[in-house]
Amino acid sequence: MQRKNSVLAILMAVFTIGLIVGSVFHKDIQQLLYYSTPAVTADTIITDFSAADNWNRTFTGIARKVTPSVVTVTAEKESRLSGVWEEWFRRHRKSAPEQLLGSGVIVRQDGYIITNEHVVREVKSLRVKLYDKRIFDADIVGTDPLTDIALLKIAADQLPAAVLGNSDILQPGEWVLAVGSPMNLHSTVTAGIISATGRSISIIGDEYGIEHFIQTDAAVNPGNSGGALVNLHGEVIGINTAIASKTGMYQGYGFAIPINLARYVTESLIASGKIERGFLGIQVQEISREYAQTIGLKREEGVLVLSVSENGPAAAAGIKAGDVLYQADGKKLMQPSDLQTHVAMKKPGDAVTLMVFRDGREFSKTVSLQARIQ
Repeated sequence: MQRKNSVLAILMAVFTIGLIVGSVFHKDIQQLLYYSTPAVTADTIITDFSAADNWNRTFTGIARKVTPSVVTVTAEKESRLSGVWEEWFRRHRKSAPEQLLGSGVIVRQDGYIITNEHVVREVKSLRVKLYDKRIFDADIVGTDPLTDIALLKIAADQLPAAVLGNSDILQPGEWVLAVGSPMNLHSTVTAGIISATGRSISIIGDEYGIEHFIQTDAAVNPGNSGGALVNLHGEVIGINTAIASKTGMYQGYGFAIPINLARYVTESLIASGKIERGFLGIQVQEISREYAQTIGLKREEGVLVLSVSENGPAAAAGIKAGDVLYQADGKKLMQPSDLQTHVAMKKPGDAVTLMVFRDGREFSKTVSLQARIQ
């Protein structure tokens, strides 16, 4: 009986100590919560807007920096009418002009402006409206249908040229702004994020068309074509070009040409009025994970060589159908457009070093690019 009482006394003591410790711990937790997360009620008035103000200033600062560099491009082209209107214009010896609206980005202070090739295709005349509302006639320096890039020139100087960024380092999730003239709404700014990179959407009607688009959910509409896609440093990292839509209007996805590709085209057009582009001489397709495992490729990257042009540069370097190419000059190849875009910014005579996987072995091959025979 005495032993039983001793056990009960010990248990009561432990229980009492537990209550005391628990009470102190609970009080400390309450104090911690009170000081770290003060209660917010319907009557609470928020007075500290510093974080929101800083975020606002980031976007307004970018808009102020970039909008003067983005212009409105008006293209006038001939259009065919039918029925009574066609007869009326024929009798009066007039044509029916069709006006196309786009945007452009000033890339040099002496009047060079980049836009989309589809904005200026088969036009009768071109005009450019600047941010300060001055209007200039524009000449086409050159176009590149394979990238949908065109370069314009106006007779002006000391223009606010845009700062061009580096599109090779973009990542999904980054904030961006789209600047342009959708539906004739000059200097319109929208915001969103980069949804994806390296997109091919099959809008360039040529087997050698180069599609490696930046995808964004910043609102882009007709008239935005040729305008700027801008990062939070105020640098142009893309040229807005297309939308994914069943209605012809914005439905959530826009596509921009990476500025590194657009810059290469622009510099070539300024230098010579044409594009000098290297030719590799192979046809490739994306490689599936299952196929990579089947052939023993441990890397989750690479494109499969389907065919090699006879007497082409790749054939001369020893590239064969069935090879897997997983790097070009040290850059990973995840899809065909990665290789295509890399080669598209090389000239005939330039060398490209390819990392090759064949029959369980990895090795490098250096290809000297040739000019493609049109």
